[in-house]
Amino acid sequence: MIINPITNVTYNSDVVVDFNVENRTNVTIVITNVQTGEKRTYYNYTGCEFRINDLIVGEYNITISNNENETHFSSNDSALISVMKASSSVDVIGVVNG
Repeated sequence: MIINPITNVTYNSDVVVDFNVENRTNVTIVITNVQTGEKRTYYNYTGCEFRINDLIVGEYNITISNNENETHFSSNDSALISVMKASSSVDVIGVVNG
């Protein structure tokens, strides 16, 4: 099990997690907010790319596990990702009085 390098993102952007699984059994993905401890778990994931875009600003630990079965031991890998604040801007449009 290997998680490929993950790029940090700004709020409201896709977090893209690519990973490789050898001898796939039953893949579980757990995303944990480091600050709050809140967890999201995705069971029986069948792809090798995972996308999520509704994470709040903060740091997350992503753990992907290939679960043990009767013929293979379990394996897992973890990675940290930061969701940063998005930039904002204000444009002022001048108004000319008569």
